[in-house]
Amino acid sequence: MPSTNGHGPKRAILYARVSGEEQRKKGYSLADQLDTLRGWCSDNGYEIVDEIEDAGYSGAYLERPGLDRVREMV
Repeated sequence: MPSTNGHGPKRAILYARVSGEEQRKKGYSLADQLDTLRGWCSDNGYEIVDEIEDAGYSGAYLERPGLDRVREMV
């Protein structure tokens, strides 16, 4: 994949989170979020490094297993 900034390919870590069943019912399921993110990456020339999910964790807290993993990877 060509670079646009001279520093190698554009790479992305996909992160999806839902805090509960209500969000899933409204179309914000983890699968829906990841499908949207994959499409965006494809359209914009990003290589997907990993896909990480946090199901059942509130966005009010920064300590979440998946988000912690993203921070470690970055």
